[in-house]
Amino acid sequence: GNQCIGINNFAESGSNTDEVVAAPVDLSVVDTSLNEIVTMSFRYAYRKRNSSDDEWLKVFISQDCGASWAQRKTIHGSLLSNLVETASWQPASQADWTTVHMTNVTAAYFVDNFLYKFEFEGSGGNNFYLDDINIYKGAPSDNIVGGVSNDEVIADFDVYPNPAADQ
Repeated sequence: GNQCIGINNFAESGSNTDEVVAAPVDLSVVDTSLNEIVTMSFRYAYRKRNSSDDEWLKVFISQDCGASWAQRKTIHGSLLSNLVETASWQPASQADWTTVHMTNVTAAYFVDNFLYKFEFEGSGGNNFYLDDINIYKGAPSDNIVGGVSNDEVIADFDVYPNPAADQ
């Protein structure tokens, strides 16, 4: 698509931390007696501004509506990207995106007020983009997992942030 979360990190001075926190998600419907697993996936796009950039992406989850957070994923430095773009960068093709699958959302987090957040720690490198955040029962999949079949009814649906402007 042509919409995503964008963090303007190009030429920022000093160290900066930006967070994206989701609204509560009801994971209490996951049946722990069936040993069901939950996969959280997302895509990001990023380029370094220079080869020495060591910026961080961290993913946290909460089982108590944000009173406490558990860090579940860390990507930084050349693992975040080893590509360098000295001008202000934004993704231009599907090849610019990296997909991450996390299967470490454990049964303790199958609650009705599950939260997740992304934290980007920048230090004047290049811009960062986040998109296609999915949480679903089952093993990691690159197929679209958010579809609704014709015989299913959606009883309640919220989109956040509402309203949103630009990015």
